[in-house]
Amino acid sequence: MVTQTTLEDGTVVYFEPVSATSSYGRGGDGKGEPFKIREEREDGEVILRAVLPEHVLMNLFNCLRLGEYDVLYDKLLSAPTRQAWEATTGLDGFAAYMRKNQIEIARLTRRMLSGLPHQDVKFTRQGDFTRCQLRPQVGGQFAFKAIDVLRQADGQYKLHMIQ
Repeated sequence: MVTQTTLEDGTVVYFEPVSATSSYGRGGDGKGEPFKIREEREDGEVILRAVLPEHVLMNLFNCLRLGEYDVLYDKLLSAPTRQAWEATTGLDGFAAYMRKNQIEIARLTRRMLSGLPHQDVKFTRQGDFTRCQLRPQVGGQFAFKAIDVLRQADGQYKLHMIQ
C-alpha cells in the first residue's frame, strides 16, 4: 500500500511501508511471500537465512539482543569459523567471548544497520568473502571495525569473523 504525505514546503513524499520480514524489500520466494531472514518454528527451532551480507548483520544483532549464542554458533557461523572454535574452546568459549564483547559488537552492528540507507557501510568483496565496515567518517569510535561474511556454495552468507 503506497501512502503519501505533503511536507510544509509542498513537497509530496510517496512511500511504501516494508514488512519487517522482507529485509528492505529484497528477496522473496516468487509466491508473494515476504522473505524471512529469521523463522521460529513451532518446535522451537530457529532458522536463519542470509542471501545478502546485510541479512547476516540483522541476524547477528538479533541473536546478540536475545542472548542466543547457541543459535549464532549453530546457525550463523561459517563452517571454518565454527571448526576453529570447536578445535579450541567450542560453544562454551564462543559464548563467553560473545558475552564479553556483546555490547561493543552490538554497537557496531546496530550502527551498520542504521547506516545502510545512508550508505555508511562499505562492502568490499573478495571472492566468496565480503567485508562489511563503516566508512571512516563514521566508524572511528568503535572497538570492532569490520564484520566479514562468507558466501557459501548454496548462496547463503554466514558470519566469518568480527574484527
